[in-house]
Amino acid sequence: MTLSNRILWILALGFFCMNSVRYTFMNWSVQYMADYQGRSIKGSAITAVVIPLIGSLGAISAGWASDHLFGRRRAPVCAIMLSLLAVVCILFPMIPQGHWQLATAVLGLAGFLIYGPDMLMSGAATVDVSHPKAASMATGLTMCLGATGAIFSGAGIGWLKDIAKGNWSLVFYVLAGLSLASALLMVSIWNARPKGSK
Repeated sequence: MTLSNRILWILALGFFCMNSVRYTFMNWSVQYMADYQGRSIKGSAITAVVIPLIGSLGAISAGWASDHLFGRRRAPVCAIMLSLLAVVCILFPMIPQGHWQLATAVLGLAGFLIYGPDMLMSGAATVDVSHPKAASMATGLTMCLGATGAIFSGAGIGWLKDIAKGNWSLVFYVLAGLSLASALLMVSIWNARPKGSK
């Protein structure tokens, strides 16, 4: 029942794309701040804390919005936040070098828009659409594809940077594409609700 659940597979594929973006920001933001914005490694590491710090607020906000504004539908919140995340990724290459304060603020915004879908897709949304007796297995499937996305954020992003000869623009444009792909997958299951709810 789990492996034949179409909505669950769409959710898992969306989580693959989203997790690629999440872990790229988590793994590469320190190097971005050091290489491009001229911060020290210590300063860059401190700055990168803004991603999970503001991201935690995004997770709480996404949960509240899905429960109270969208009638326990998780996909609309994910689609909206991921679409906005795509815009943020496109804007990143426009931040001038040396403007680390602005870059930090945009990193915080990215964190807010990442952690909401991350929490919903890997948790509430997966449990909502799975069989009550197989919720853990369904969550495992979603997390499995998410882990594959995390792998891409390492070797894949490093490969992109090599192609672009260290230029960050290509990386952010690919992240925008992955965010948009995940958003579109969420649009395709827009009306999915917890089993048994109306």
